[in-house]
Order: sequence, then C-alpha cells, then structure tokens
Amino acid sequence: MLGDRGGLFLLFFDLDNTLLDFKAAESEGIGAVYAALRPRLELDREAFHTAWEKVGEEHFHCYLRGESTFIQQRDRARAIAALAG
Repeated sequence: MLGDRGGLFLLFFDLDNTLLDFKAAESEGIGAVYAALRPRLELDREAFHTAWEKVGEEHFHCYLRGESTFIQQRDRARAIAALAG
C-alpha cells in the first residue's frame, strides 16, 4: 500500500484467535479426522486431541527453529495417521 506521500504502509492482521477463531476451527478439524480414523484408533477423542496437539507443537517448534520447512509440516499429518496404524 502506498501512503499519500509515496511512502509504504504495512497493514498487519493477527489472524490466530483475533480475526479467525483458530482453536474452534482446529477442534472441528480434529473432530473430523478423529471420526474418519476412529475405527482404527485405540484412543478416545480426548486422548486423540491431546496427541494431535503434542505432535503439532513438536513439528511447529522444529519449523520455527529452522529444522524443517513449511512443506515438511505434512510430516505432522503422517505422525497423526501413525496413531491409527
């Protein structure tokens, strides 16, 4: 965006839990994945949710430390799927 004097302005939106209810969206997504994997899981929904969050945190911190790329975040999904064998 250009300002009225030709300078640049930066407009920043904090989406997570400000403009977007991330926790509700994540919870709904976890529920959908749980429902799809349920026949193969030995975990109840709460334990699955906890495992999802743990795996997510581990992979996200690896990304923040530069140990994995954004694309490699798909490994997080593989780790979740591994819970179902």
